[in-house]
Amino acid sequence: MILAYFTAKWCGPCQHISPIVSEFSDKFAEKFEFLKIDLDENEEISDRFNVDCIPTFLVLKNGEVVETLSGANQKGLQTILEKNY
Repeated sequence: MILAYFTAKWCGPCQHISPIVSEFSDKFAEKFEFLKIDLDENEEISDRFNVDCIPTFLVLKNGEVVETLSGANQKGLQTILEKNY
């Protein structure tokens, strides 16, 4: 599975949750590939997945979005990772 993390360099909440995402990428490495996607550098990808706020997290399984989380919500991120682990 893939966890796509949509972020931007200028986003304060993204900077706040970034170390937590790194921690989770180690913890859940067996099951998830973590992809950090800069919104400003990858507009086509963010448009494809209708990302309209950041940070946004998408869990993809076989190319399909199975979970979505918007905002710097550590507990919510942990929940969707554990649910799909």
